[in-house]
Amino acid sequence: MKLIKRLFFTAAAFCVFAASGSVWATSFNGYAGMKGDLKSAEDSDYFDPVMNLTGFFKGQFNFSDSLFFNTEVSISTGDVIDTKLTDDTEAVFCFDELSLTYRKNFLGKTQFFSIFKGNFSSLGSNQFLTQQFGIAPVTSMLTESFFGNKAASPCQINGLGFSYALRLNSKPVSFAGYVYKNYENESGMKQYNFDFRLAAVNRFLTVDFLAGFGAPSKEQKDGSDVFLLIDEIYLHSGIDLLLGSGWRTSLFVQAGFASLPLSSYNSKIEISDESLFLLLEPRLRLNNSRLHVSLFNIPKEQIKKTDFADGTMGLSINIFTDSLFFRNKNIKFGFNLSFSYEDRYLMDLSEFDDFFADSCSVQATPYFGFPVFSGNLTMMFQAKVSEFPSGHLSKNINFTLGYKSYF
Repeated sequence: MKLIKRLFFTAAAFCVFAASGSVWATSFNGYAGMKGDLKSAEDSDYFDPVMNLTGFFKGQFNFSDSLFFNTEVSISTGDVIDTKLTDDTEAVFCFDELSLTYRKNFLGKTQFFSIFKGNFSSLGSNQFLTQQFGIAPVTSMLTESFFGNKAASPCQINGLGFSYALRLNSKPVSFAGYVYKNYENESGMKQYNFDFRLAAVNRFLTVDFLAGFGAPSKEQKDGSDVFLLIDEIYLHSGIDLLLGSGWRTSLFVQAGFASLPLSSYNSKIEISDESLFLLLEPRLRLNNSRLHVSLFNIPKEQIKKTDFADGTMGLSINIFTDSLFFRNKNIKFGFNLSFSYEDRYLMDLSEFDDFFADSCSVQATPYFGFPVFSGNLTMMFQAKVSEFPSGHLSKNINFTLGYKSYF
């Protein structure tokens, strides 16, 4: 581990030194967001306000036209009302990404050499498509969040390693390969990962496909030390697919799975419920509004990062318009209604009667956003209407205020 870290930072220093002979044009740009969720404490019989903050900051330092450094940090806090905000507050702070990328044009192709630590260009983050093609985000509003690279994703690239990407300048097509090490397996062992990526964009098709495997390395066999032993691998794969134009009626599909084990002592291949990610979303363009209908099966740890749904499987209906204007400002207004089941997945549909015996969570969310300074302010009111008959009204409402800005 120490050797790999030394190699990582040595390579980073070498890239910086190699570019020092060129004309430096240092600049900085970034993207940041912060939101606060105001709700009532769960253990209170009356409305006892609790506010948690979640935010991220992503910055890019452009040392030259060819060399740039990316970093992203995120933070999640405890109740800031109880601590009066200015006092010590429990919080989780994390460097989600540290990466250095060198870009080189050669024979009609653009090459990207990167070394990274943390979450890097994960599928569903729009980061790879934006870097390669400069297009607007294509992912679903259902998975939008204030978690940055930690947002809900069918397949993540997370660890310490390097990557190589090749974009064809004559066609909107890009290829990438990743080699990295992490601890993303059931046994908690160090795991070496090898991934391949293909992305392409044209007028009526946008695709971002990622597939690879992880090989955990054991250091002992039958009580004896070994240099390297790999007797199982974990497959992972995912895809973002947009059929049609982002400005017209279209179909968005996001699917994938993580950590599918294959071993020499077990020939059975089975995808677990909690590793399958599926989002099927028809997008309809109406006169001055849009309608997105989302059918989803999202693992529990991933659904916690979303705002519009609180169950692992269900249906979300989102109708909104961004064509409202007030004092020359473009206002976005929408309403989301979600029906979901907690801890239920697609495979549970085989037990049809038992599946629908569970209570369905119904959540209504009106929201609107408008530009403020160089960013957008979003206000959202959520109510779990399925719990209103129980009489616990204050425990099932949530007010969210968030702000995102480019600079």
